[in-house]
Amino acid sequence: AARPAWAGRVVAAGTVLALAAVLAWLVHLGVVPGTGTRAPTAPIAGAGTGAVSTATGLPPTPAARPADARAILQQLTDRRVAALVERRTDALAAVHRRGSPSWQADAAVIDALTSGHQRYAGLQMTVEEAAFVTRSEVRAVVRARVAVAAYRVADDDGGVVPRSGEAGGPLDFHLVHGDDGWRIESVSSPKPT
Repeated sequence: AARPAWAGRVVAAGTVLALAAVLAWLVHLGVVPGTGTRAPTAPIAGAGTGAVSTATGLPPTPAARPADARAILQQLTDRRVAALVERRTDALAAVHRRGSPSWQADAAVIDALTSGHQRYAGLQMTVEEAAFVTRSEVRAVVRARVAVAAYRVADDDGGVVPRSGEAGGPLDFHLVHGDDGWRIESVSSPKPT
């Protein structure tokens, strides 16, 4: 038997509404780019790239956050090495949460180098392995091993003291996330999990 003409239109309209609902849900999840007013975010792809930030102050969506603990920590480590080599306390804000225990420790190192008229030469640190122990939208603990290559401590009089490298043991890096991306809060010995 033939169906009434309106029945086909009802089925077609229902299909369109269902597809629109699915598309709206995917946009909400961030799977499909939306057209909302939220500012775009830049993911951390690896060492040397910019930090995650938003112009609106809203936290970045999980899809914009880097999933690689090693990439996050290597970027912070590269910034830390630059701050120590250049003896710039102000540059520590790109590494640590300002005023945190890890910020204070590196600030003390820079103060000691500056007052002693010394500087690091050839300093390199490599995150050999890293994994999230815990992670939320604003806090994370990364268990990592950071190797330090052989470097030198030079003074203003031309003296140079070589320092041997270290493979580095496992440490827990406690991170906090803000508008400017991940920052180190403190570093501790690993706790049993």
